[in-house]
Amino acid sequence: ILAVSDEVFLAAYAIVANIAYVFKGLFAAFGQAAQPIVSHNHGAGNTARAKQTLRVALIASLGFAAFLYGCCLCFPKQLAAFFANGDGAVIALGASGIVLYFSSLPFSALNTVIMYYFQSVESAKVNIAIALSRGIVLIAAGLLDNPLKYARIVTSTTHKTLRGPRGGVILLGQDFPNPKGQLTPKGEVKMMSACLDSAVFPGIQGGPLEHVIAAKAVAFGECLQPEYKEYQMQVKKNAAKLAEELINRGFKIVSGGTDNHSMLVDLRTKYPDLTGKVAEKALVMADITCNKNMVPFDSRSAFQTSGIRLGTPAITTRGAKEDLMVEIAAMIEEVLDNVENESVITKVREKVNGIMKNYPLFAY
Repeated sequence: ILAVSDEVFLAAYAIVANIAYVFKGLFAAFGQAAQPIVSHNHGAGNTARAKQTLRVALIASLGFAAFLYGCCLCFPKQLAAFFANGDGAVIALGASGIVLYFSSLPFSALNTVIMYYFQSVESAKVNIAIALSRGIVLIAAGLLDNPLKYARIVTSTTHKTLRGPRGGVILLGQDFPNPKGQLTPKGEVKMMSACLDSAVFPGIQGGPLEHVIAAKAVAFGECLQPEYKEYQMQVKKNAAKLAEELINRGFKIVSGGTDNHSMLVDLRTKYPDLTGKVAEKALVMADITCNKNMVPFDSRSAFQTSGIRLGTPAITTRGAKEDLMVEIAAMIEEVLDNVENESVITKVREKVNGIMKNYPLFAY
């Protein structure tokens, strides 16, 4: 896999990170179930079994990713035949991990096959669904590719980087018969749009909330303004600068940097004994918001982790530019150098609050 292009390698690597997210969710979901994968009291047997399961999943995922993208590059005609005879199979991409760390989404190799042999995604019989989550804002600003060119269904939240209300959005390109063959009361195959509509209501949503609908409209309206692209460009600049400064200070950034709005910091290189959980707590005490996060091939459980996740949309909303990213990186390092020193953390918190007095909401 090291012999292929960086874009293909990063796409495969992203899938590995994505699998870590899936297992993190499974650990949380089944933590109290009978014979749990990981127990809340971290019993030695369960924890060891869970770690081994995660290792196997990561290795298998990387192997499958290498195989898939190798097929895209080396056997495009054969893969095209699969797309032409997929009988409604679904390839799901997303769950945050892929789009979170790489703007070179794993559409490219698949898209090469789809667009070359079919000219459009509608001509293929394999349905691609993409979960965007936080990545939607850069796409809305035209700074990343529109995934509807490659996928029939695209989903996203509206309450994260979009800065809208708690909720989500489902985008459907050209309508098509549902791949499961569900029928209407008249015996006709339901179109996918009807399946999505009924899944939302009366399926999972309940009654519509008009104030939330209105708030989504406001958020989408902001995306249409010329200054919105300016804001998103500054988000990217700030993220790139923060990642660069952290790297200069000895931190390891997964993927070697970022060209979108966020980054995943692997703490093990700089702080081998520091967990993401402890790092998060110390930084939050200093009023620097972040969260613990698993990293690829993490040696710790999903409850401890070896990484933290940082992003720049919120700080950019308050008008921050690249010069402040240098200060933020310095404060992060100062806190993580002294995670048990309350006086240092208090000093940094006072500095943070002093700086942010000059950055009221909303600059963008």
